[in-house]
Amino acid sequence: MNFVVQRRTVLFRTAEGTKLVSAAINNQVLFEADDHNVEEGWSVIVKGTARVLHGNDELDEAERAQLLSWTSPAKQHFVRVIPSVITGRRFRFGSMRLG
Repeated sequence: MNFVVQRRTVLFRTAEGTKLVSAAINNQVLFEADDHNVEEGWSVIVKGTARVLHGNDELDEAERAQLLSWTSPAKQHFVRVIPSVITGRRFRFGSMRLG
């Protein structure tokens, strides 16, 4: 999933389906983003409230984030996660000895 941080919230696009329905039914969510390079990895978890964006002002602001769909068909719906708790960790990769 591609996402962007906008105004201290997490913004992502989605199509009709599970993510969109889940955000509408149970708006308390966990959003996790992980990444790594050759030396270290990190993980961030955002616990918060998800809102499907509807109004013209909200949608115009979301469009300004230039969050583009990576796959076809284009994902038409924006969801914003308003954080209540943010946690994370970073860890360095070590060499493993076998034998």
